[in-house]
Amino acid sequence: MKKLLLIFVLLVMTGCNNQSNINTKPVYKKINQQEAVSKIKKGAYLVDVREKNEYKKGHIDGAINIPLDKILDQKIITKNDIIIVYCESGVRSKNAAKTLTSFGYKYVYDFGSIDNWKS
Repeated sequence: MKKLLLIFVLLVMTGCNNQSNINTKPVYKKINQQEAVSKIKKGAYLVDVREKNEYKKGHIDGAINIPLDKILDQKIITKNDIIIVYCESGVRSKNAAKTLTSFGYKYVYDFGSIDNWKS
């Protein structure tokens, strides 16, 4: 009887652990310039989520412009791409990262403000 109880407890514990892994949703991570450069070298998209006129005034070399309000409408990046987002102050990049991960994008990184990028 004790063996049966032990087996039952182990099965329940194992089932709970597996269940929590199934429901895990993607999350974004804040990164610094060194981490961003490393990811870009591996093919990550660097995405400026500011408005087009802000992007035209100056942006990080190699960045593509996808304004925050168009982030889900774009046809460039996929849910399996590595994506690094940035903006003017860090507010829109945080919102972009949250939005992308909530829609199933798996590899999203928030660089924050363009001012964090040092030449």
